[in-house]
Amino acid sequence: MKNGNYNIIFKSAKYNHVRNEIDTETLTELGTRKRKQDGDEEKTHLCIRYNAGEYRFLAVHESNHYGITLHCIVDYLNTQFISYNEDTNDEYHYSISYEIMPGEDFLSSIKKAKTMSVLKLVVSKEDIKDDFLMFAGRTEAEIDDEVEICLKRPKGAKRFPDNLIQAYFDNSQDKANGKIKKITIKGTNTAGQFEVDTELMKMKHYLSVAAETVTNEVNSFDFFLKAQEFIEETRNKT
Repeated sequence: MKNGNYNIIFKSAKYNHVRNEIDTETLTELGTRKRKQDGDEEKTHLCIRYNAGEYRFLAVHESNHYGITLHCIVDYLNTQFISYNEDTNDEYHYSISYEIMPGEDFLSSIKKAKTMSVLKLVVSKEDIKDDFLMFAGRTEAEIDDEVEICLKRPKGAKRFPDNLIQAYFDNSQDKANGKIKKITIKGTNTAGQFEVDTELMKMKHYLSVAAETVTNEVNSFDFFLKAQEFIEETRNKT
């Protein structure tokens, strides 16, 4: 596939791990049939689609307990980019980073709040005016790259206005022009005290995908088909 659209399968295997094998139905001992260099091949699927007009991609990563994590994939690709830059002397240096999209649970949980006591925003230091840094009595080097802004609840109100929270949430989702990196809200609901933030409410979505008959692995063709459909649904919501 081209134009920023990729269907990728990463293969990995756990090795250097030899144990006596048994038949779990009959408890018959089968001996140590694996060598140290032998391992069960695991596949981890990654569906990447270019988000037109932006320097970012939308991706669906298969969560495979025995496979490799997205963090490991990003580290691997960045290592390859370093080697590529060294070998080609390309004037551009490439790197990859990722952010997990917040799920809709953030907004739905806020709607269940009876009271709100704290609304905190995290923004980049570069988005704070120099005057504020001067009032802080510190040099720029002494201030963290990310700054927390705590908002005071309107007098006489039990909650922050819904349209205000929605506006902040929309800004946090705008990766091209948004300034807000994280939103945290504390308050009470029917269960008592609660705290929710966009960093914790990561998007987890369950795709019903066909499995291979013998190995019970994810069927690659069906995974990429279902992942494509989910990405299209996500695009239509944003």
